Amino acid sequence: MERYVDGFVIPLPMDKVDDYKRIADNAGVIWKEHGALEYWECLGDDLDVKDMA
Repeated sequence: MERYVDGFVIPLPMDKVDDYKRIADNAGVIWKEHGALEYWECLGDDLDVKDMA
């Protein structure tokens, strides 16, 4: 079986990060039950990039 990576970028308000982490952790468990080998959750801040809308 070939390996592949799925990635998502989801903007959300900082006051919703804890809610998102809870949901994402549950999703990670389900994905692993269905064959995912790894699950990573990343959070960035101060991501304002010049000339990006």
